Amino acid sequence: MVEIVAGQVSLEYKDAGTKSAMADLRRLAQETKTALDLGHDLAGQIQAALSSFSTSVTFPTTPQGGFLRDASVLIEGGFETRIFYTGFSGFDLHGAQGAGVGAHATLLTRLDDAVGAFVQDLKNRGLWSTTRIVIHSEFGRRNYENASAGTDHGHGNAFLVLGGGLQ
Repeated sequence: MVEIVAGQVSLEYKDAGTKSAMADLRRLAQETKTALDLGHDLAGQIQAALSSFSTSVTFPTTPQGGFLRDASVLIEGGFETRIFYTGFSGFDLHGAQGAGVGAHATLLTRLDDAVGAFVQDLKNRGLWSTTRIVIHSEFGRRNYENASAGTDHGHGNAFLVLGGGLQ
């Protein structure tokens, strides 16, 4: 029997043949309790960071704006995370990628608005010169237009690298 009450792990066993297995189970129960305690502490730290977060920057209400605002919350909250990762899907378009209109232009505007707010927030906090932002796609595109005014999958892709200290 395994019982966890008020932070105490209690295990009972009947014979010597199960002692080794029970020792393993006791260790696993203790490690699980430790992981749960750390998770609970981390949740509290995140809640505190969210509660105390303040910025003069208005982040877009898009998912991308929210993701980068969350990164800003964690940075301001004193978390020592060196790398933040977020995703942004919807770019697998094969048509209507024209200049300034269509789904592709909308996606790029959302990216620009979210990154622009994040950069301004970092500048306001004095962190821009030590920050690098890398934007990339997991697949490439051909460098010529298809019949649908778009591009198809290809071998080349682009990386955008931003940061105040880049030369």
